Amino acid sequence: MNKRVKLQLSGIILGVCVAYGVHSETVFEDTFDGNTFAYTNGPIAEQNGWEAHSGSGGAEIADGEIRLSESGSADVSHALENAPFSSGALYAGFSLTCEDLPGETGSYFGHFRNNGRGYAGRIWTSTANAEEGKFRLGIANYSDGDAASGQMPVDLIPNETYRIVVKYDVESGESSIWLNPSSPDDEAVVATDEPNAIEVTNFSFRQGSTGSGSSGQIGSMRIDNLSVGTTFNDVVQVVPEQSSMSMIGIGLTGMIVSGATIKCKNAGNGTVK
Repeated sequence: MNKRVKLQLSGIILGVCVAYGVHSETVFEDTFDGNTFAYTNGPIAEQNGWEAHSGSGGAEIADGEIRLSESGSADVSHALENAPFSSGALYAGFSLTCEDLPGETGSYFGHFRNNGRGYAGRIWTSTANAEEGKFRLGIANYSDGDAASGQMPVDLIPNETYRIVVKYDVESGESSIWLNPSSPDDEAVVATDEPNAIEVTNFSFRQGSTGSGSSGQIGSMRIDNLSVGTTFNDVVQVVPEQSSMSMIGIGLTGMIVSGATIKCKNAGNGTVK
């Protein structure tokens, strides 16, 4: 293959990789199943860089997932690469499966964190406004928020797995949440409580309850495939359809056979719009 075709083919392959989810802005990811770290079932604190920053008990690894429960009180954090972040935006995405329903008031179970007690972009779960036997998720900017601050108007089913994506604008302190998104243009819910901008160094999971009584509890849930990054595409984990990838393969094969000269605008600069 001549040098010109090789160069142009490399640029197209790079453009394809960017378009289909190969990114360089991920600041932390964890699959909890041994692919990123050889976890031992039990408390996640002190494994793979996770640290307990509050409370004790629970927050355990079990069979390749992290399990959170209202019966525990250990809140755990993991430092982000290239932290601290004081500008731009951060995104987090993870798979969530609810096992036991939260309370009606609910509480938050995930958030971005600074090196102290600044918890922003709080991810809430509750049964408020949901049909019996179902639950809802929401987002709050900071400590003034609750389940109603940015609740998604969708009833979710226990033991079903959902992909959750949240955004925290580090400069404005504003937060938003998506459910099973494929694009940042998909409908998101924006938190309505008072925002508070913090310098982010960690992503955290939280257990227990808000206030007293069963109403303010998170229930129990399983978390998997966590990604934190500086763009939406770093964390969404969209897998292209088979037909799409097949067409790309056919096109590249055709190029190699024919030795055709094909120009792909901006393919080599890592930007696809």
